[in-house]
Amino acid sequence: MTKPAGCVICGKTGQKRDEFSLSDQTLGLMHCPNCDLYYLEPRITMSAQILENYYDKAPEPRVLEMADHFADNSRFRSSKKGYAAQLAFIERFVTPGRLLDVGSGFGGFLYIARGRGWDCFGVEISHFWGQKAQTLLGDKWRVIIGRLENSNLAPNSFRVVHLRHVIEHLENPHAILDIIWNILEPGGIMVVETPNSRAMVNTTYAFFARLRKLPRRIATPVDPPFHLLGFSKYSLNKICEQHHFVKRLCTTTAHGDPTWRFQSEGVSNLEFYGAHTTLMPFVHRFSARIGQGDNLLAIYQKPKEELV
Repeated sequence: MTKPAGCVICGKTGQKRDEFSLSDQTLGLMHCPNCDLYYLEPRITMSAQILENYYDKAPEPRVLEMADHFADNSRFRSSKKGYAAQLAFIERFVTPGRLLDVGSGFGGFLYIARGRGWDCFGVEISHFWGQKAQTLLGDKWRVIIGRLENSNLAPNSFRVVHLRHVIEHLENPHAILDIIWNILEPGGIMVVETPNSRAMVNTTYAFFARLRKLPRRIATPVDPPFHLLGFSKYSLNKICEQHHFVKRLCTTTAHGDPTWRFQSEGVSNLEFYGAHTTLMPFVHRFSARIGQGDNLLAIYQKPKEELV
């Protein structure tokens, strides 16, 4: 289902940059020069069927194995160290308290956070992964299965709200940001990670796509019906400031090797990059060093004193 759109941040009509075909409908990839936001025109409303097909689809065997055996202390040490590093970064801004992970998946992040002294809760839209998280944490009340909009969480009740690769999926990020503002305690922080529409690798991808005469769509920051928005530093800061959040940090990180974009098109890394395949990890790391990394990582704070 679709409806008329405009820029999600300012409401103005953007410039058309590309097109997608989805269920016999043509969607325009729009860019707002005022906000530097990529979005779709017309806007998609996610049906229950789309959500079920995407979030409850059969997982990769390795991810499923991780979900089922994550509590084994001898396994998945690299992933656990990654979660611990994320939490150590968050603890530079606040001390452990109540933490909400929106889009908590199988609960790995929450499991490690609990071991570091956090009082952990999650919200997960997928029944499959939500149940996995409940099992991992050993408490079904710790993970709400459903949408944040329907969670009825108490005001001023969380020190941290964590959104890792969530905001780009949202039809209406304003509604979610209002809820997060309400449930954060004064001085609490929102941690956001999302693909960077201004990443150097997007330009690199587009170059190789033209070289290989592949569809340009695989180099775009939006991927309907799942990734509905493409944020830059400017657009992410702007929408969060509209909801009175104070920016503490907004930087970019290297995702490693996000070539899943091409594999989903049935194109292998070697077919896509040719002899330059081995150079791509260096591109990812270099781009992050100069502020054009694959992902945005941002910390926004709810002021300790209520705004008048």
